[in-house]
Amino acid sequence: MFQKYKNRKRYKKPPTPPELKYSYKPVKKGNDMYFEVYEKNERETQVIAKYFFEEDAKRITDFHNKKQVWRMNEGIPKWLTLSDKIY
Repeated sequence: MFQKYKNRKRYKKPPTPPELKYSYKPVKKGNDMYFEVYEKNERETQVIAKYFFEEDAKRITDFHNKKQVWRMNEGIPKWLTLSDKIY
């Protein structure tokens, strides 16, 4: 008889990365008020965008919470965000 799947343990699926959570909140600086969009993963929270209108920030957060576009990369890369630190 033929042996099927001799080394079955070797063919495990890689673990799925955890879900990312996106949110926004209003920020006031001087006379200006804008909305910052945050991405939160297991390790850190980073600012990914700034908008003057709440509708724009809500649209981005709803889209990213639904589609999880950057999930496989464990979040948006730091050089694409508005973080103060550049690595």
